[in-house]
Amino acid sequence: MLLAAGEGSRLPQACSYGSKVLVPVKGKPILEWNLLYLKQAGIRDIAINLCSGKEKILSFLKGHRFFGLRIAVSCEDTPLGTAGGIKNAQKLLEKKDFLVLYGDNLCNFDIARLWQAHRKNRAVGTIGIFDPVTTKHSGILAGLVRISDQGRVEKFLEKRNNQKWNGAGYVNAGIAVFSPEIFRAIPENRACDLARDIYPELLRKGRRLFAAEGATYVLASDTSEALKRTRRFYSKISGK
Repeated sequence: MLLAAGEGSRLPQACSYGSKVLVPVKGKPILEWNLLYLKQAGIRDIAINLCSGKEKILSFLKGHRFFGLRIAVSCEDTPLGTAGGIKNAQKLLEKKDFLVLYGDNLCNFDIARLWQAHRKNRAVGTIGIFDPVTTKHSGILAGLVRISDQGRVEKFLEKRNNQKWNGAGYVNAGIAVFSPEIFRAIPENRACDLARDIYPELLRKGRRLFAAEGATYVLASDTSEALKRTRRFYSKISGK
């Protein structure tokens, strides 16, 4: 599932293009980069949740013949958040384990490695993480993750407004794999967030939440400054 319903209120460029996932990076919308990334990873069936700018996004997808992918759309009248959006699309996802990708990020996470860790640990969810000391990023370091030696998540701290970060620990990469069991943890018909609401609740209940590394870059574009860094980093990445 590609999460693409956010308003992009902190990114002025989103208004110009109709949605933050349509903002271009090196000549292509962020949405296109992510669809091509998933396609290259061998993923052909994709659910996308839409709210803000949904008409322009649908027009873009149709104009590109959905990039040869089987894309199902889950529409929201008001934004339901990262977890609420997943719950709203339950009928599209509930039959087997599924991948979730934050649609306003650009990353090169090793999806096969994430799947492998998830299956090995028989987890409810497996969060993709990165070390900000060794991984290229655009300065958005919101979800801090502490894990055990076995990769089990011990603590998750969602920060807001880029609060001071002390340089230690891992960061949420905006990609995860879930088992259908995750739907039991997400309430119906209301907005809620994976990082602020669902992950802490899973930890409180002792559920099997794990994490795995696997990226050399994770580039967010939530603000104008982050977008500048993302565009600068992306222009230097070989093969892009």
